[in-house]
Amino acid sequence: MSEPSRVFYKGKEIDFIVFVDSIEALDEYKKEIKSGNKPALVDTISQFKIYKNSQGTGSTGEFETASKLELSVEFGDNKSIEDDIIPFILQNGEILASGNINKGRFQSTNDTKGTFSH
Repeated sequence: MSEPSRVFYKGKEIDFIVFVDSIEALDEYKKEIKSGNKPALVDTISQFKIYKNSQGTGSTGEFETASKLELSVEFGDNKSIEDDIIPFILQNGEILASGNINKGRFQSTNDTKGTFSH
């Protein structure tokens, strides 16, 4: 199975990003949708959050959670993140392979940095 990836949706004023567990999981999700089924999002994504670049546009950089107001402006009022917006982004967004999304968080780059000896 491949690594987590980003699905990028170019909005009218703000761009949005959803992280998927793998490209294969997203492909399976889309296949189920096309066959008329409603697959469970939990099999495709781990976090039910929609992100945006801190600058508002683009698919890279520092991400922050998109606000309800930003989502409402782009997708309309009374839309559910789980039932409406995330599925829309997954179906209409562009997959961006993210290779090693968590690499910086979990791998040491210099074990001696910051050590103190007497």
